[in-house]
Parts: sequence; C-alpha cells; structure tokens
Amino acid sequence: MAENDTDKSQLSPTRVRKSKTARRNVVSMPLAEASVVADFLRYHVLIRVFNGDADQWLAELESKADADDFSGDIRFARWIRGRLRRNPGLMAEIRRMVDATPFWRAQA
Repeated sequence: MAENDTDKSQLSPTRVRKSKTARRNVVSMPLAEASVVADFLRYHVLIRVFNGDADQWLAELESKADADDFSGDIRFARWIRGRLRRNPGLMAEIRRMVDATPFWRAQA
C-alpha cells in the first residue's frame, strides 16, 4: 500500500477514540430489552402529558434526582426527538395512533 493510500480499517479506531473524547458530555445509553408495551405507554405520555414536546419531556426526566430510574424513558425521548427532527410529519402519525386507541382519551 502506498503512503498516501488510506486503509479505512486503520482509521476507524482513531475516529472512534476522537469522537469519544470530544463528546464527554454525552451519556452512553445502557442496553436494555425493548418493550412494546412500554413504548406504547411512552407514546401516550408524549402526546397526552407533554403535547408532543419531546424536549420538555426530556428536560423533566433529566431534572429528576433519580434519573437512572427513568433511563428507558430518557432513551425513548432522545430517540423520538431525533426521529422528529429528521421527519417532522411523524408527529401527526403519532397523534393519530394515540387518538385511535381507547387507552387514554384526550381531555375535552
């Protein structure tokens, strides 16, 4: 291999190390099993309690003294916030799904 050629496999570990040191303020998300029921409830909380505002929900969760107890909710709120930034029309779909279920009706 010539000196100017780059082997991507050699660059990957360097890039990973750089990104980890550059992002010390980012909390790595713990691995957990996904729960369809928990996510179903989280969509309802997002819509019914926080009116679709994932940032407000995330701020509320992070302000709690025992935020570790809410790690699944925090992970979900961060994930849905990212999805909504990439696809703002997704909120209308989520609202339709939540409104279609008799689980937690909107207050009149």
